[in-house]
Amino acid sequence: MAPVRFVKNTRGIALITVVLVALAVSSMAIAASILTMNGTLIRRFSERSAVADQAALSGLEEALSSVLGNPGIVPATGYATLEDSVAVVDASGTPIPGVYRWTYVGPSNDRARASILSLAKARGGGMALRRMEVDAQSYARYGILIGNDPTAQGFQPSDRMFGPVHFNTGITINSPFGLDTATFWQQVTTTSTIAGIGNGIFRKGYTQNVDPVPFPALSDLDPLRGMATGANLHLTTSIGNPNGALTRLEFIPIDMDPDPVTEDIQGFFRVYTNSISSNMPFVVGWQTGADGPISTSNCGVVSGPPGNATFLRYGYELDIDQAKDSVDNNRYRCFLGGDPALHPGANQSGVFEQTPTGSGPTAGGSWLPWPGPAVSGPASFMGRLDHDYLWPYTPAVNSTTKGVIFIDGEVALSGVVAGKVTVVATDDIVVVDDVTQYTDPGAAACDRDVLGLIAGDDIIISDNTLMTPQRYSTSAAYHTMGKSKDEYLQAVVMSLDEFRVQEAASGPGSGEPCEGTVQGRGCLYLTGSILAGTRGLLGFGSQGYRVRLSYNSCVETQAPPQFPATNLYEKARVYELDPANFDVAAWFTQYQM
Repeated sequence: MAPVRFVKNTRGIALITVVLVALAVSSMAIAASILTMNGTLIRRFSERSAVADQAALSGLEEALSSVLGNPGIVPATGYATLEDSVAVVDASGTPIPGVYRWTYVGPSNDRARASILSLAKARGGGMALRRMEVDAQSYARYGILIGNDPTAQGFQPSDRMFGPVHFNTGITINSPFGLDTATFWQQVTTTSTIAGIGNGIFRKGYTQNVDPVPFPALSDLDPLRGMATGANLHLTTSIGNPNGALTRLEFIPIDMDPDPVTEDIQGFFRVYTNSISSNMPFVVGWQTGADGPISTSNCGVVSGPPGNATFLRYGYELDIDQAKDSVDNNRYRCFLGGDPALHPGANQSGVFEQTPTGSGPTAGGSWLPWPGPAVSGPASFMGRLDHDYLWPYTPAVNSTTKGVIFIDGEVALSGVVAGKVTVVATDDIVVVDDVTQYTDPGAAACDRDVLGLIAGDDIIISDNTLMTPQRYSTSAAYHTMGKSKDEYLQAVVMSLDEFRVQEAASGPGSGEPCEGTVQGRGCLYLTGSILAGTRGLLGFGSQGYRVRLSYNSCVETQAPPQFPATNLYEKARVYELDPANFDVAAWFTQYQM
């Protein structure tokens, strides 16, 4: 076996080994140093990001404080800059080095909501963007809001108020009668005092000597005109008699789905107008003579089968005995202008005439065509004779709608509302027949229908031949000439002046009972809210109406579209947004669409 040879000179291998070990140790030291440095950088960046986020959040709170102290800083459109690259300070008021902030506020596409944006940047790259959504308390939340009560009508023992009540004046509660005591189910507030506090039952208490709730000015409603114009829902009408109108909107719900399930009901209205001021009674169904419906051309008897009937009026086709017999037997009826029943051969069958024919007050009135783009639908819709005269106001059939119909002038209303809509008139709104929702407010379907009415002057319940009982002579008994003896209004009504019944202190004193109580015009069932700059008369003694007000609790969360809001804001929600490539103008433009 060959002998084993030993290498005696190993100094070179040892050197290599030492170098390799030194390199390994150095690599580990460098790696540890890099990791330490990265950790420091990450920690510092996290600290800067946290500082930026806290600065952004504090910016929201400071901006909210500014909004609460001065609601006018929220612009009607666009946005306002509250801070522009300002140094952020700590709790002691000392500027935080390298931290700057920008804050903005602007409205949404809903007038009762706004957004505050707060962008903070910290030196070294930390950024944070936060958004606070703030809600202004809508006027619609009140069950009753009164600016002035000049006659100190107060509340009666039979009154039941289910919504919040506020008066910018004193409140009077009259003494209980029998088992009846005025009852308030939500808070009652007044800028003065409550006379007769012991006469009321306050389920959630009351507060006296509070700050007033100012009503909006007519100019505050100007942005709504633009919204309506963009959706072809703006009209200019004549202003005639303070209690009348030459133009009427008749609301009509239409099922746009041919199947038998009525889940696709859309809202439309037709516009009937008469340019002849002397024919105003025909447009709104007013009583013009002293002897009741006999002397008016919008009242009479429909005679004959549907589709081939005639309309018989006293002085034209009926003599006084025939008229008396038809009234006594409850066959005499009154109609609004444009109703098919008023035109020979075109009644009860749904026949529609764009320019109704006839003589006297029936001449000159017409329906206005829809000025917007053509609306398509099922054959049942396209085949309607009034197809070209249907004005759509719900999004499914009018993609540009903001839910606002704006009238420069005065207007009369009737019909059934489907969907969410607010009607604004710069002058009077006159209710000339029932105005109801397609979905009963009592069904608690808050996502379906809601109506808001805003008048720059008065909202008036008309004294006309449909709603006020009539008689054929001054010595005869009163009879109902409309479709029912009671009237129904389902809406949040806001009048910048009065909400009142026309001629509330005159007319029949025992024409129609209300829930067993003698009353001239029966019951007025109002489901919604009464918001009036001045409290007008709705009844006086046994004349006018006995009002039955029910609060629509849906308006607490679903106010009518674009309904005015008070100057009382409250924080709703806070969101974290991505600050990368943030453009404030583009953001608010998108948010306000």
